[in-house]
Amino acid sequence: MHHHGGFIASLALVVGLAWPALASADPIQITSGSMVWTGSLDSARITAIGASGALEIDAVGRAAGGFLLPWVNCLNGTPEFCGAGRTVPLTAEWSGIDLTGTAVFQGTSYNLGGMNGPGADMRWDGALTIPGDFSGGALSAPFTFTGSFYRVSPSDPGAFITVALSGRGTTTLTLAPSTVFPGAFNLTGARYDFEPTPEPASLILLGTGLAGAWATRRRRAS
Repeated sequence: MHHHGGFIASLALVVGLAWPALASADPIQITSGSMVWTGSLDSARITAIGASGALEIDAVGRAAGGFLLPWVNCLNGTPEFCGAGRTVPLTAEWSGIDLTGTAVFQGTSYNLGGMNGPGADMRWDGALTIPGDFSGGALSAPFTFTGSFYRVSPSDPGAFITVALSGRGTTTLTLAPSTVFPGAFNLTGARYDFEPTPEPASLILLGTGLAGAWATRRRRAS
């Protein structure tokens, strides 16, 4: 868990996910939705939707909990951390008691955020390089997402059942020129949009198609 004294994160999360067998350790893919940070310290909002409505989470970030590295790095608009030609980490993270609210899993409602109760954690990672000739506006780069939803085992109150979450997508940062440091920028908005992750079968079909096209070209060339 990470804390930044000046950062007050407010989160709302709605996750609709396909839930396989309870004991499965395979990650659940989040295929659409977004996490949006609008520039104020209490306005981060998450809406993440998977393949079905098996799990829904509505959570609000605890004051001073979590972090958004693009905001932290660009907070003072200094060239050393958020200047033209620099690479800005896209990492954003909230977890455990930083996320309070409710979760509905298979028709049962749970209160999130307690010290020993059900909870969730989530993390976005990636990096974005600010072009040397950039003058302000929107820039995009890919991200990867990892997380989990965990709840108390119905058969063992001392144990937790955890389901891993994963995903990927595109981050868009909106940057404004610093009024103090020429060539440096402040973050005014961030958006993390999820995208569908190809299923293994789809990847196999794609690979088969590419291989067939390659073989056809070889026959024509010979």
